[in-house]
Amino acid sequence: MVAIVESKNPGNKRPRRATLSMMAALAVILWNVPAHSAELCKEGKKQLRGDYEILQGSGGLWGYMEKSGLKDKSVLGLQVDNKLQRAVVAFETSCEPDSQKKPDEAMFNKIKEGIGRARNIHNKTPGRTPVDEILTGLETLSKDLDGLLQSLL
Repeated sequence: MVAIVESKNPGNKRPRRATLSMMAALAVILWNVPAHSAELCKEGKKQLRGDYEILQGSGGLWGYMEKSGLKDKSVLGLQVDNKLQRAVVAFETSCEPDSQKKPDEAMFNKIKEGIGRARNIHNKTPGRTPVDEILTGLETLSKDLDGLLQSLL
């Protein structure tokens, strides 16, 4: 860049303008990165918390299992509910100004996907969906949430 500014033709302002334009564009890009992160926090926290609360409004996966005849396996539902709660709180905590780990779109999408999968399981009817399929879905979700939590915490 210095070579562009130190032009052999001092009367030619184009190289200097080009350099200034590039620097201005770079400043705008860098300026928007924190704004994007702040927007992700503001909207992401609200969306994740809302989606999680909708799931919990009817008792969560634990309540679903208690009501649907899967009482003997309801601890698994409770564990998944707990892991989802921890993931949402980890996202919210990462949005704090003094947090070492800043949230990103991938983190948000993984948590949102986990809540979505839990809601899909919650919407299944044990009479129509085989119990083994429901339990397999819960076990897989639980393992996936373990990996997600390790990356978040």
